[in-house]
Amino acid sequence: MHPDKLLALRHLNTPSFDWSSATDLELLIDGATFYPHLLAHLATATRRIWIELYLVDSGNICTQIITALIAARERGLDIRLLIDGFGAQGMNSADRRRLIQADIHFRIYNPPHWRHPLRSLLRDHRKILIIDDLAYTGGAGISDDFAQSAPAPWRETMVAMQGAIVAQWCCLFDSVWQGRQSSLPTTNTPTGALRARVSASQADLPLHLQASLLRAMAHARQRIWLATPYFLPPRRLRKALRQAAQRGVDVRLLIPGQHNDHPLIGLLSHSFLARLTAHGVKTYQYRPRFLHTKVYLCDRWCSLGSSNMDRWGMFWNLEANLEVESEEFSDRILAMLTADFAASELLLAATRNHWHRLLQRGTHQIISLLERWRRR
Repeated sequence: MHPDKLLALRHLNTPSFDWSSATDLELLIDGATFYPHLLAHLATATRRIWIELYLVDSGNICTQIITALIAARERGLDIRLLIDGFGAQGMNSADRRRLIQADIHFRIYNPPHWRHPLRSLLRDHRKILIIDDLAYTGGAGISDDFAQSAPAPWRETMVAMQGAIVAQWCCLFDSVWQGRQSSLPTTNTPTGALRARVSASQADLPLHLQASLLRAMAHARQRIWLATPYFLPPRRLRKALRQAAQRGVDVRLLIPGQHNDHPLIGLLSHSFLARLTAHGVKTYQYRPRFLHTKVYLCDRWCSLGSSNMDRWGMFWNLEANLEVESEEFSDRILAMLTADFAASELLLAATRNHWHRLLQRGTHQIISLLERWRRR
């Protein structure tokens, strides 16, 4: 079979995971930290390298990673590369040929096709990298946009982890790779100070990213700090944010400022902020670079991964986040976000003019029509 296999879209029930445990959780802030960490582990891998990504662009970082994968394949490792058919359009034919010629197992999820334009909207947005017994997740892809050498590097957060939690990432990856639901790993609920689990998103899942976030927000008593590049939240999330602020919780949003890869989405985001600001939700705009990190903190619970606070990601895409309940790890997230807020500008007043209302209403109608088609 040709190594460059097209993975047809299937409507799978992604596994639901119980609380497990993670060890050696390491925050990797920005590509300047993440890529050297990743490349070092790729060079010393001994058994397997499984990668599932949305964004893959040819460039310096992509060349380094492909070279490392080819070297690992020559050592006899089990290498599986699953990339999204739309997000990887920036990966050129020369890089694809290098993977194929090296006999690397390489699959493309749901390639866009003009005969199925609506089905092409369903994307695999997950960021899963598994090297032996180590796993990564976060918001980064393989692109020089995240690298230090880029003209305007993106602000990003990744996390590396070990322990029982890695089995959940393997199960999630395998469910898409095999095109069928994989067996759930058997784990015992941890009794220590740190609990972790994978939270996955796809339409009509029993364990849903939105449900997990709403649950954490409802129980928060001190703070709800949310960082997202694309803020187009469903009505239930907007209501939860207002209610939390009204009961005295420190509710903050961190969104992009003048640096934004999708200015229209930035404009739409502002259309939601007026009412939230009136109810005590504080919005900060990150100034130095484009904010692409996706991190949610509710007291000692935190979630980070591929999911944005938008209806598209929560209801359409394949998404996956790491959820952690830990005072020590949440303190590290708190310190990171505190530094990000210090580099941001507080939006003192949010207004919504006539054009904002028309734009929001029109977008809502389009998304609603698409969601009705999705449920057919």
